[in-house]
Formats: sequence, C-alpha cells, structure tokens
Amino acid sequence: MGKSIHPRRYEWLIKKLPENSIIVRGICACRVARKPCQKFYDGKCDHPVDTCIFIKYGAEKFLKARKETKKISKNEVKRIFQTMFQRGFFLSLYFCVDKQEYAICICCRDGCIPTVSTLDYNLNGLVKGDKYATLITENCIGCGLCQEVCSFDAIVLESVAKINQHKCFGCGQCLTCPNGAIQLVERTDSHLKIF
Repeated sequence: MGKSIHPRRYEWLIKKLPENSIIVRGICACRVARKPCQKFYDGKCDHPVDTCIFIKYGAEKFLKARKETKKISKNEVKRIFQTMFQRGFFLSLYFCVDKQEYAICICCRDGCIPTVSTLDYNLNGLVKGDKYATLITENCIGCGLCQEVCSFDAIVLESVAKINQHKCFGCGQCLTCPNGAIQLVERTDSHLKIF
C-alpha cells in the first residue's frame, strides 16, 4: 500500500477541494471496522462515523458503490472540517494506490487504522506533512492544551511545552493554543517532506 495518508491543517485541505466536481460524505471504514477504543465498547464514544469526505475519483466510486453516501457542498465540507477540528479531530488527505486524491479523512487517535498502525506498531501508515510545530517560548504559559490535543504524542509539558519535531505530523491541532505559542514551519529534512 505504501504511505498514503497525509495529516494536514484544515485550511490547506479546504483549498484542495475540487471546484467543479462532486464531493461526497460517507461512513468512515476505519471507525466502523476498528470499533475504536474502550469508550466505544462502554457506549461513551461520541465520535460520529459519517466523517469521510470523498473527492475526485473517490467521490465518483463511493457514490456508485455505497448507498449511505450523499453529495454535499463545499460550504458544508468547510463547516464539517471546522467543527470536527475544534472537537479535536485531525484531518488527512488520502491518496489511492494510483496516487489520485481520493478522500479527506476526519480522524481520531484511536479510530484511524493508519494512525494506530503508525503510532502503536511503527508501520508507517502516515506521511509527515511539509510543516511541523515549533514553540514560541515567550508566549507559552505551560497550560498543557497543546499536549492534550496532540494525537501524535509530539508534545510534552515541562515548565513550558517541548515539541519533538520528529514525532510531529504537522496536522495543526496544537495551533489552538490560546496564547499563540505554537507555529507551523516548513520542514527542512527532505526525507520527511511529502511533496
């Protein structure tokens, strides 16, 4: 399969949405197949399952193949992205085997099979983005919000946040810092870049 899932900031993904083709919302195969976490079994997981946004080639295929999919507008997608991002989900661009953009996945740490395979089993199901998080030390008050929202365990809290750029996938969740203490910068290590 190779590396095909690319965590990205939602504003970047909105720009990737096709202008003149259909966009389809459908069921997340990962979340349904994995039955993500203990919370799910205890009835405490409130994560929705209709969180895959199929674009381009994926939209055409899934609209024909899956009856639960439905067409949605670009504005609906923007609203979904913003809402889910604010709830702590990260967004990923998914490429099919032939490298066509296929879907935009709305992922959580425990429900996304490529994320679990990468973080728990070191199987490289995800590709690091072209940016990573860095700390603006003078703005950090050590509140820990960035560590709490990081799905990739890239942030630890000492007196201030410490960010491990090698663990960071560049999804941008930590940019929710209320003090503006985190910024995304371009990756310079070429082996970590995807484009």
